[in-house]
Amino acid sequence: PVNLSNPCQHGKQALDYVICIGRSIGRPLLHFKDKLKDNLKQCNIPFSSWENKASEERTWHQSCFSSVQRFEQSQFQFRDQLCSLAKCCSSKWKPYLS
Repeated sequence: PVNLSNPCQHGKQALDYVICIGRSIGRPLLHFKDKLKDNLKQCNIPFSSWENKASEERTWHQSCFSSVQRFEQSQFQFRDQLCSLAKCCSSKWKPYLS
């Protein structure tokens, strides 16, 4: 037992105790539901009704599959837009680099 009325009295033992009971430093840890909510949001599946949809296995599988395909397609389109933008910008700056 550490008497915390005077932390200087017990030195390192009291300091370790005070450090251990505080909040962890940095961003809070994400829980399973937080990550699930993010993934469902990216696939345009409403979080409020996912449990009802998941109980119907066949429709849930089809819904997930089509949502993931749409998500991946949008990621490919976004990547292509970035690449074309990078090519456009690099062609504008080439005369100045040589």
